Amino acid sequence: MKEATQAAREEDVEYKYWAFISYSHRDEVWATWIHRALETYRLPKGVAGSDFQGEKVPPRLRPVFRDRDELAGGADLGTKLRRHLRESRTLIVVCSPKSAKSKWVNEEVRYFKSLGREHRVLCLVVGGEPYATDMPGQEEMECFPAAIRFQLDAAGAISAQPAEPMAADVRPRKDGKSSALLKLVAGILDIGYDRLKQREARRQKIRRLQWLAGSVGGLLVGALGYLLLADYGVALPGRDTIQLELDKRDASIMRRVADDEKVLATLQQLRGTVMKAMEQAKSGDGWLHQSLNREQQEELPHDTCAHAQGVFALSRSQDHGMWDDAMLMESVMQPFVPQAGKTLSFFEEAFHPPVPSLKPIDSCGAFWCVAMLADVYHNPAPIPSSRRQEVLKHLVEVQEVLELYREDGGGWRMFPGVKQSAPPNVYSGSLALLALLECKKADLPWLGSVEKREELLQATAQWLQTQFHQGAKAAGWRGTGENRYEVFDGLTLQVYATLMRAWNEAGIAMPPHILQAMESHLISCAFRAPTFPVASGEFESEIEIQGNKISRKEAYRFLWYPWSLMAIDEWMKWQKTNAQPPEKIVRIRRARAHLIADIGDEIASTAENNWLFIAAETLYGLSPAATERRD
Repeated sequence: MKEATQAAREEDVEYKYWAFISYSHRDEVWATWIHRALETYRLPKGVAGSDFQGEKVPPRLRPVFRDRDELAGGADLGTKLRRHLRESRTLIVVCSPKSAKSKWVNEEVRYFKSLGREHRVLCLVVGGEPYATDMPGQEEMECFPAAIRFQLDAAGAISAQPAEPMAADVRPRKDGKSSALLKLVAGILDIGYDRLKQREARRQKIRRLQWLAGSVGGLLVGALGYLLLADYGVALPGRDTIQLELDKRDASIMRRVADDEKVLATLQQLRGTVMKAMEQAKSGDGWLHQSLNREQQEELPHDTCAHAQGVFALSRSQDHGMWDDAMLMESVMQPFVPQAGKTLSFFEEAFHPPVPSLKPIDSCGAFWCVAMLADVYHNPAPIPSSRRQEVLKHLVEVQEVLELYREDGGGWRMFPGVKQSAPPNVYSGSLALLALLECKKADLPWLGSVEKREELLQATAQWLQTQFHQGAKAAGWRGTGENRYEVFDGLTLQVYATLMRAWNEAGIAMPPHILQAMESHLISCAFRAPTFPVASGEFESEIEIQGNKISRKEAYRFLWYPWSLMAIDEWMKWQKTNAQPPEKIVRIRRARAHLIADIGDEIASTAENNWLFIAAETLYGLSPAATERRD
């Protein structure tokens, strides 16, 4: 366009500003805040003094241009404003529904992009919703101007090609001011956010150490400094002994355990985040989509496993979110309702069709159906009295199906039938134990017999204990087939949590060597990052059906985060009646506080636009405190 052509013909302008803040004057409070925050933020050592496009980065990023300060009352995008845009290395746009409707904000963004600096546009979301124009009925909430949402064409005009802006977000339960500021600073200097955040965190810790060390004098300075460094984890002689003595007294300064009230408050916030994400799974017919990504939902069929797992998590949570009792009951019954134009329900067609399927379904969906039906029966609010017998009828129906997957001796298979190559596996066994525990909690039998339920509980728990592997590198439970030599972290935590629950609720004690391994595993979770890897396991079997040999394969991801929380919660219940050393209690509490208060936000945010089972298991793991209150 004309402005771009003129800018291109002018001589190169020397950069004067680190950033230009574009905003609607109705958002002046936010513009003032980010202006001051950027100019007063002192860059960490290693960032200040580094090279940026051939020049040395100063200790502070100033000056930053804001039109109210520099151009009093400018009425349009005049010559001076264009010059200041050209003199700015970065454009920061304060994004809200007000700025999205501002033609001046849009024009400033368009002009800045026309200078060939599209990659130097950063967004600070303060209100509204990004890309709300694509959400029917929410268009007025759009916070991105058109020039942000779309790229420019060769002529410098806004095209229809979507852009991918980098945004910091200060809305509730998003980045927060501190993280948003760091994201913008990282964007201005074109450095990694994680690198800057780690340096900032290191600087804050060093400042605390320096402050503490400077508050005492003489010999106490050296002694206290040594104590703090050892407490922090610096490899010093006697460090382990110092940490042990501090943990015995719950007196650590550098590894202080967050207050329980704070942890529970954060737990409630995280549940709200995941619950909000799960709303994306709700369909108009009562089913839960197996994906939270709207674009994928139409391509994917209903899935009993994901649906039942999601409804179970919702039922178990203290707050059902947007699901009222009637909606929850409708979702519970969906797998058992005859399909449109058919006489069979979805569950019947999948698990016991009139003609045996040559692709028999795996057992996981049935186990989650038992858990779902038992939990909703135990919490009678969603069930009208007239339909309680209906829930029991379907529970028996599912239990009958699961007998096809059970083996004498306590093991459970992934696929039905005796004539198959694969032995029982730990993953199916852990889900079976969970389903049996839910029946026990609701005081429900297994196929009409409480005695049979208790026998299966005992046999399944003991079978899982026999499968424990005490390896030189890792202790826990291994996969099957090609994975039979690999200990899976997430699967191991899942079995720990379920066996610990069986001890608490059914009196099935855990052998000392497994208990000790579990406690060490849980304590180590205090040092995990949210990016700790999640593994997947494959289950494969050759099955004989009506004289035909069928090869079946399924893969499942073993999430570690929710099951670590469940295992910790069950251990904390257990230690109330089984006295434990104080340092062990402190260390497991520290792991729980870290998982919730330190990395919970990032874990919960991964549930958005992801698979339903991830959100469901995460909600399940975040709901132990709510379950304890309800029971």
